Amino acid sequence: MTGLPESSPAVASGVPGRPRGQSLRAQAAWALLALLACLAGSALFVSVERSQLDAQLQGLQSVSRHERTLALALAAVETARLDASEDLSQVHPLSPAEAAALQGRARDAPPDLDVYIENCERLFEDLKPWDAGYPLLYRAVEQHWQVLRTAPTEGAWQALRAALAELKADLTRRHDRLVEQREAQAQVYQRQFDAVTTETGLLAAAGLLLLGVPMLLYAGRLARDIGRLESHARGLVGGQRGEPLRVTRRDEVGALMASVNQLAADLAAREQALALDRERRAHDDKMHALAALASGMAHEINNPLAVIGGLAEQLVDEPVADPAAVAAVAAAAREIVAQTRRAAIAAQRLAEAATPLPGDLRWLDLAELMGQAVRLAGHDRRLRQLRFEVTADPALPALHLSAARLQQVLMQLLQAAGEALASRPEAVREPLRIALAPATDDPSQVLLRLPLPGVTGAPALDTCAALAATLGGTLAFAQDDAWVSCITLRLPVDGVVPEGAPAE
Repeated sequence: MTGLPESSPAVASGVPGRPRGQSLRAQAAWALLALLACLAGSALFVSVERSQLDAQLQGLQSVSRHERTLALALAAVETARLDASEDLSQVHPLSPAEAAALQGRARDAPPDLDVYIENCERLFEDLKPWDAGYPLLYRAVEQHWQVLRTAPTEGAWQALRAALAELKADLTRRHDRLVEQREAQAQVYQRQFDAVTTETGLLAAAGLLLLGVPMLLYAGRLARDIGRLESHARGLVGGQRGEPLRVTRRDEVGALMASVNQLAADLAAREQALALDRERRAHDDKMHALAALASGMAHEINNPLAVIGGLAEQLVDEPVADPAAVAAVAAAAREIVAQTRRAAIAAQRLAEAATPLPGDLRWLDLAELMGQAVRLAGHDRRLRQLRFEVTADPALPALHLSAARLQQVLMQLLQAAGEALASRPEAVREPLRIALAPATDDPSQVLLRLPLPGVTGAPALDTCAALAATLGGTLAFAQDDAWVSCITLRLPVDGVVPEGAPAE
């Protein structure tokens, strides 16, 4: 059987209070740590790449300084070679007196050639950090220069010019190789710089994807959850209950959702308790009014019935002159007496059924109480087309329940059955047999089965189920063994209100 909802709706998972998982502050701390880790990784990558670029740049600068110093040395050698060339008269012209004095002898070295040679010597010393062989290259020139200074012969001049020319050629080759090396290193540096730039851009894009996209998704989810929470809260304020919020977070927002769900459940339980209290008060007021009306009607009906009955008895006992009319008068009088007694009994039953029952716990006969409810419901215009028969198992125990509340549950049950069968009068051809019997699966409970032939959908039993829950009972709608739809009411023998049930 399918059970009906009881006193309060189900509450979504989650207990209000402290977050069950990571709080928003902890999540922000983790996000900050991830950002710092990403920045640290990026800084490490950039520092490694920058160190490589710095090494290549320093190598390129060293080659450039080498090339520049070598170019200066080459220029100094070329200047010295030109100054020591054969055409000295064009470089250092002589006066006629100096030319006459040098007739037949080799010319002395120009005064500034000594400066050029010293400059070359200093530049070759500057080239020594890049290659220790540079001073060795210059040693031949230095030796020839010393010979020339000692004996400025033509042979010494020719040897110096040859040494300078050879040194120039060697330096020129070295300079060309340095230019090629510098250009190659410049290309490598440019490629490395472009690679670092590209990798930095890719790293920034990856960081944006790895951190930015999850943060956007997280912010979007947080905004949606807050929106759902706001909409649900507005619905609660407007009186809408509906389904509880699905709690999918483990932070303060999830705890707030669980709190709102608990608040909605408490409000629903409070509203249901108020509705049940209104139902009980309305039932009690109706029964009090009906009892007063039934008592007055019984008094007003019993008085004329007593007079009619007395007169009928006198007719029975009074002799009649016409013997032929004796039998007819006696039969009519006896019929009048029988009908007056029937009317008196009906008035008495109505008064007894309408009498408000006590609300405290006492031992009750469920069959008798069900019979009273059926007789009282028989006066309802909506239930006149239905016929109820109460069949009780001989082993049916007495129930220790509140008589007023049990009477209300039984009358609500009959009313719900009448509303369910109102649209199908053709399905009710025989009396509806209300079966009362002990529960076979639990001796401490009794079962009441009310058949609803032809009814396929569950009738409106929420209020009745909530009232039954106040007695510790349950209500269900299903099919019995004969595949006939029926309402099954399960009540405890000793009516102890279960924990969590609505209070009286």
